[in-house]
Amino acid sequence: MNELARQGDKRMTVKEVAEALGVHYDTVASHVKQLFPELVRNGITTYLDDVQVTAVKLEIQKSHNLRNSPKVHDAKTDLGKKLYTVKDLADKFGCDTHTITNHANRLFPGKIQNGVKTYFDEREVTLILESIKRGQENQTTLKGSLQGTETSLTPTLKVAELAELIERSHREIEAIKDAEIERLKREREADAPKVEFFDQVADSKDALQMRDVAGVLNLSGYGRNTLFEFLRKKEVLDSRNIPYRKFQDQGYFRVIEQKWTDNEGETHISLKTLAYQRGVDFIRKLIQKAKS
Repeated sequence: MNELARQGDKRMTVKEVAEALGVHYDTVASHVKQLFPELVRNGITTYLDDVQVTAVKLEIQKSHNLRNSPKVHDAKTDLGKKLYTVKDLADKFGCDTHTITNHANRLFPGKIQNGVKTYFDEREVTLILESIKRGQENQTTLKGSLQGTETSLTPTLKVAELAELIERSHREIEAIKDAEIERLKREREADAPKVEFFDQVADSKDALQMRDVAGVLNLSGYGRNTLFEFLRKKEVLDSRNIPYRKFQDQGYFRVIEQKWTDNEGETHISLKTLAYQRGVDFIRKLIQKAKS
């Protein structure tokens, strides 16, 4: 027992902790340096209070799988306090770690440090729980449900988990509704020209002549002949202004036979290209793409 212990101070040195836990000095020193780097100074004896010793003990148990070791389990360190990490409290309270961290920072400024695992004793857990309860008093679902909650982290904490789930669900539903409204609005704006266009060709019961297609499209610089020329360049029509077979099979065009008689009374047959509504839309898109 060191001089501090004789004076009633329960702090322990690294060596005393190692002996109490039955592990090597270097093991304890390594965990102390990792958990509490501000305590380690060259040439100065490091003293750990009961909370710090318990934190070191827990880390050693995790990393060395000593939880079931009788020597460690029965070590008389006067450290009966149970400690909780931020994640432990988040799991038990049914909330996220961000909520725990926010309340802990308000209650215990400077306790949580980047890169250092933080432990809370029962007193601190009680204060954090009360802080969370105060923040939930405006929620009708929770009024009266959390009153009387014990600090032993009983199953009543599931009420907080349910409230958090309900609140999160409301936020997600609102976000989905807003996103869907925005999507429908964009689709309506994008479809407006297309709807107006099809209204113009809807009166056609079958197919349109290319002269009429040019009129429906109503695009500057595109009459019947220029339309034929454009489609030939795009390899939609052949040199006779007849659509290639694949464009007919896709339902864009229809080819019909026409009979006519010359001045000498001789009958001839010619082929004529007509465009279905799908074909008119196909031509419109080709022209728009060529202009862009």
